[in-house]
Amino acid sequence: MGQRLLFLVVLTLLQVLFVSSSVHAQGAEVTLTLIENTADRICGVVVPAGSATSTEAKGAVKVELQGLASQLVNAGMQGSGGITTEAYQGVVREQLASVLVTTAGCKLRVFEVLQVKLLPGYQSPTEVESIAPRNPPPPVQTNLPCVKEQVTSWLDQHGIYGNRTIDISIYADNINWIVNGNPSRKTRADIAKEEGLFRRLYPMQRYSPTTSSAAMVGGQCVLTQDINGYKQSSTGKVELNNFRFGFTINNDANGPHIVARRTDVLSSNQ
Repeated sequence: MGQRLLFLVVLTLLQVLFVSSSVHAQGAEVTLTLIENTADRICGVVVPAGSATSTEAKGAVKVELQGLASQLVNAGMQGSGGITTEAYQGVVREQLASVLVTTAGCKLRVFEVLQVKLLPGYQSPTEVESIAPRNPPPPVQTNLPCVKEQVTSWLDQHGIYGNRTIDISIYADNINWIVNGNPSRKTRADIAKEEGLFRRLYPMQRYSPTTSSAAMVGGQCVLTQDINGYKQSSTGKVELNNFRFGFTINNDANGPHIVARRTDVLSSNQ
């Protein structure tokens, strides 16, 4: 009798934990959806304004953060984390100052800032999937000739062009990342996180090379491509862009790895 009672107690606790976990996951997904919609609306105003400190930008950030806080309360999600304060609005605007080249960059930054604030420590399934490829994995390549067709095929197999789950191991652990002439350093973990967020915002995307050239520079292979980009956001909005991608690839005993990546936005239709 005592063993049966103990079994029922344990079973009840497991059921409570399962329900609690499911509710938490559902709450996180609701919050993430509200964050996505807020990022879309903020950036729809801020990017055309061209300045994160303009009157339009300040108004958009204030109104949308207040609206997000109200939506979270209405959806039963508490703890908006002070996102309606003037101080936090200033933080959001400051984060946007360097990413106003495209709406996509703006959305990614707003999404990331709000997720950290509202869902600290949360890792979406998209982020987990972006770290490792689904099976079967791309074939391991120990030597990559600096030939544009072969390098392009290698990049495509690892998901660089958006039609497959990205394999982050294609990158070196600390690479030079340049966007519109602005350099930064990124670790493989940084890239995995940003790719996870970006592919959540744009679940459908494809980048198609129109021209490609490959050449050895300083013992490394440099691939330069003009790209037609297609993205469809989670809200259904389609964006068309033209880019110039540059990949610097180091090929050694550990196989090929991207050690530098350059992205220049040539034109945008948003």
